[in-house]
Amino acid sequence: MPLIGTARSVANESPRIGRIACAVVGLTLAMLLPAGAASAGVPVTFAPAVPYATGSAPRAVAIADFDNNGLLDLATADSGAGTVSILPGIGAGAFGDVAATLAAGSNPVALAAADLNGDGRSDLVVADMAGNNLQVLLSTGTGFGYLPAAGLALSGPMAAPVSLVLGRFDADDNLDLAVASTGANRIEVFLGNGNGTFAASEQLVFQPHPVAIDAAKLDGDDLLDLVLARGDGTAAIFLGTGDGSLFTGFGAIGTINAPTAVRATDVNQDGFTDLIVSGADDDRIVVLSGNGDGTFNAPMRYGVGSSPQGLAVGDFNQDGLTDVVTANRGDDSISLLRGMPLSGFAVAQAFSVGSQPVAVAVADLNDDSYPDVVTADQDGNGVSVLLNLTGIVTPPPTPTPVPAPEIVIGKVTAAIGGTAPITVSFQSHGVGVAALQTDIQFDPTLFDVSPEDCTADPAVTKQLTVRVKTEGNGAAALRSLLLSYIDSNPLPDGALYTCTFHVQNSTVDGVYPLEVRSLSASDPAGDAVDGVTADDGSITVVGPSPTPTATATATRTATPSATPTATMSPPPTGTLTATVTPTATLAVTATATQTATPTASVTEAVPSPTATEIPPTPTTPVPVCSSDCDGNGSVTAEELVTAVDIALGTVPLTQCDTADRDGNGRVTVDELTAGVNEALSNCP
Repeated sequence: MPLIGTARSVANESPRIGRIACAVVGLTLAMLLPAGAASAGVPVTFAPAVPYATGSAPRAVAIADFDNNGLLDLATADSGAGTVSILPGIGAGAFGDVAATLAAGSNPVALAAADLNGDGRSDLVVADMAGNNLQVLLSTGTGFGYLPAAGLALSGPMAAPVSLVLGRFDADDNLDLAVASTGANRIEVFLGNGNGTFAASEQLVFQPHPVAIDAAKLDGDDLLDLVLARGDGTAAIFLGTGDGSLFTGFGAIGTINAPTAVRATDVNQDGFTDLIVSGADDDRIVVLSGNGDGTFNAPMRYGVGSSPQGLAVGDFNQDGLTDVVTANRGDDSISLLRGMPLSGFAVAQAFSVGSQPVAVAVADLNDDSYPDVVTADQDGNGVSVLLNLTGIVTPPPTPTPVPAPEIVIGKVTAAIGGTAPITVSFQSHGVGVAALQTDIQFDPTLFDVSPEDCTADPAVTKQLTVRVKTEGNGAAALRSLLLSYIDSNPLPDGALYTCTFHVQNSTVDGVYPLEVRSLSASDPAGDAVDGVTADDGSITVVGPSPTPTATATATRTATPSATPTATMSPPPTGTLTATVTPTATLAVTATATQTATPTASVTEAVPSPTATEIPPTPTTPVPVCSSDCDGNGSVTAEELVTAVDIALGTVPLTQCDTADRDGNGRVTVDELTAGVNEALSNCP
């Protein structure tokens, strides 16, 4: 970004604009400081992993302030010792030796931390796999003191619980508990009493080989639902009813071989919960984008390290996008997949940790606003702490762009009340893409489109699946999926499909964007394709011919005849009246009064018009200049100051929405630079 050179040149031409440009440079530098936000796609940097000893063979790790001193601590489920180890935080992301060892059954393999009894202290729930029960440990309120564990019985003599999740599943404010037991092949739900105890399970959901469980709102209501990863490579969805003692099975979906962990979160920022599942045999994760109604789309695969066991999410480079981290037991590493603005995740970054990491947790351990990572290293009998340096390390130079597949959304002109056929095209640039999912965002108050309005190009051999979904911000998205389970050949270059939008009668003249909200692509092997780009489309709406604004009374009839004649005589009243009379069956009348001296009478004959009138040629809309807040066609220094304030977050975007050139809700340095340049070039 040649921003410093730009500031230097404009300063000679206009001191005030030059100062604004220098402020833009300062904003760029601020974005590299710890308090700033990194740019989308910036690689994440971690300090080398620091090991800390725990009990034997930790299988899970939780992060919380267990002694209420304002510093985060660590708790591990030590499967080889039957204990929970608590490591005290000592500040700056460092930890002391084990401060408390708590008895927790015979084989603890999972744990969760939360305030179960409302005393403001973090309590613990532990899954004791060999003991076939749960262990509840309540804080005494003093340091790292905990009451002896209280057992919570599970159904079946060989329940073997392996995963648990806390959440509010019924109408009260008490935390409830759902546990997946692989030995008993079931899910059990326990409702919290608010005092650290739980009511006996009222629901048993039998499921084959449950592996991991998570809770989230999956179907658009305000009730928590459950998702269960199963050993057969599928996930089962259970929708909450608000009762808490009853979840209704909604269906099963294919995910990945040998699943090990599942997380439910919004990956693509469309307001709907998506699913992420890790697979030990495939060395991959899969992402299933949600439709907001409890259903999900086909999985997209992303490569990670060897035998991923645990996964967590966070925004590790503070770009506003969801990133994913996995703990890879097979190669003693974590994999970090950075969220990309459109196309899923970038290629995974790898970082070394201790021996056989099987679980991972994420939190800001040193108060720098960047999430850090902790892994439970089963064979290393400890944890590894990786502090995030992304906010304080200058990012590496941007690599030279390489050709990447590109999606192009059509641009058309349509009349009010008419139709707008939008063709979506594809250019592979030498990269094979066998499946493609695209969300195109539009305004549903101005345009209508349905799945029946979309057809695939004859050259495309994949099945086209289309649905229209309403997003949380009131916009709508046209989600299209080109996929074939029997045809893995790459998509051809050229037109993929066409969807016909219907322009509503209430739409006014203007240019309306069709923005690619998100897209995912996979290659013939089924792995995600990185770096797919998109060129947004638009619909330019033009109205019918404007009603003439005449200063005369005109009658027009369509018979070719006479030579025009005109007579003038001085009027006594000073009123101008004109009469135009070609002969036609089309008549337009208007009257106007003007103070004037002469009076004219004009008779004109014109040739007969053709049967079909040609509509007026649409005019090209006047371009909007970046940071032209008042829309007067020029950018002032005051408007540039407002744009910089918006970028810094001190002024709302509504003060100058033209500063957000790409309409993504934030003002970037590139957009500020465009405003400076247009101020100097008089903003065409």
